[in-house]
Amino acid sequence: MTGISRLIYKDKEILCIDYQGMNEAQMITAIKDFEYLILSENKPHLQLVNLNGAYTTPAYMKVANEFGQKTKKLTQKGAVVGINQAKRIIFASYNAIVGGKLKPFASLEEAKEYLVTP
Repeated sequence: MTGISRLIYKDKEILCIDYQGMNEAQMITAIKDFEYLILSENKPHLQLVNLNGAYTTPAYMKVANEFGQKTKKLTQKGAVVGINQAKRIIFASYNAIVGGKLKPFASLEEAKEYLVTP
């Protein structure tokens, strides 16, 4: 599932971005593509981010912060998996930018359940 995809889970569409195995340049390209998709569709969405096995860098975080500012009005709910202890501080500051719309989860299943639950 690496990259951008759509997932139908319990009759709800979830936009997904999976960074597993990506390097910094690939992650930046992926998030820019994700931003383009979200802004071009211009509709509220559920968002699932998989950071398992990915390493966030300052350059990526700069682009991610810009992404968050531009897309937060369209994000209904967001879930993130792969937030380890080292990423928690970075995640907390990013989540503040997007208005607390992202919630960390230990597994993809927990994240999907959260997203589709009213």
